[in-house]
Amino acid sequence: MTLTRRARTALVAALAVTTVMLLSTTAASAHTSAPAQSHSRTRITIMVGGINKVIYAVATLSKQLGYYEKAGVDIFPLDSPAGIEEADALVAGQIDAAMGYYNHTIDLAGKGKATECVVQIGLTPGHAILVPTNSPIKSLADMKGKVMGITGTGSSTDFEMQYLGLRNGVQPSQFTRLPVGAGQTFIAALQHGQIDGGITSQPTIATLVSSGQARVLVDLQDNAQSKKAFGGTFPSTCIYMRTDYVNTHKAAVQRYVNATVWTLKWIHSHTAAQIAAKMPADYAGTDMNLYVNAWQQTLGFYSSTGIMPKDGPITQYKVLETFQPDLAGKHVKLSATYTNQFALKADKTKPPKAK
Repeated sequence: MTLTRRARTALVAALAVTTVMLLSTTAASAHTSAPAQSHSRTRITIMVGGINKVIYAVATLSKQLGYYEKAGVDIFPLDSPAGIEEADALVAGQIDAAMGYYNHTIDLAGKGKATECVVQIGLTPGHAILVPTNSPIKSLADMKGKVMGITGTGSSTDFEMQYLGLRNGVQPSQFTRLPVGAGQTFIAALQHGQIDGGITSQPTIATLVSSGQARVLVDLQDNAQSKKAFGGTFPSTCIYMRTDYVNTHKAAVQRYVNATVWTLKWIHSHTAAQIAAKMPADYAGTDMNLYVNAWQQTLGFYSSTGIMPKDGPITQYKVLETFQPDLAGKHVKLSATYTNQFALKADKTKPPKAK
């Protein structure tokens, strides 16, 4: 079901209570067991658009490697089903940071909200458009009249589906986009015939393909294929914050970015099996081989530096402008929607030894 603005406001309020309770509990625990440490590390609360997704795995992997602690930050992640919820929570001041797709900072700039990506994590959407194995859909041009699953209305997956449809001769009005979330809810929607296909990420892709329930129609995990599909580099997962927060917490932001860039470098120096083994056991579910395969397919998604690709902002702007005609009239300054200053500095540091 599509979340209304009222529903999202209610969600933000609930998250505010959750965040306060979490921070209070953690603070009390820290005061009891290690009071000195609680004062020496910066606390940052972040919302993640699907914490167990491989495309957002850096949020958990950094903790597993001990990099948050070594960088001097305490990170409190909150899970959300889709990026639009994190954007609302961020501008409402209920969280310090969001881990979602870079395009949200452009969208928010068009609405007069100043946010910026402080470290770029993903270089492709990290998605794939799937259809049932026996589906008559052979190309994106066949989506006319079909129901395609997305994570949420106004989410990155929504814009991707619409844009790729247009590039293949299908108007947004010619097919239905149904918000079905990700993971098990996406799988259930496909199994029960609620959708004729849809766009999702790992490990859902590997689960459906390996079981023979679905096949890949368009692979947006690969950088070359993604560039061809969108006409340029598609910067996706990033950590973004309100600009006023960045300007007043530069030391804390730098510590957080340091931990993230160290994690990116660790990913690029280890195998898919080694990475999967570092993640919490429940992320892999009952099939570790399947989870390793999901990581193997996603390795090209990850940046090794955290730096925004030069052609990335304009590619994302063109995608958004297609569905938000008034965006061009808002005089969005793309250079204000991201910064490389923290990633450049982090890239020059030597990653500490991981756990």
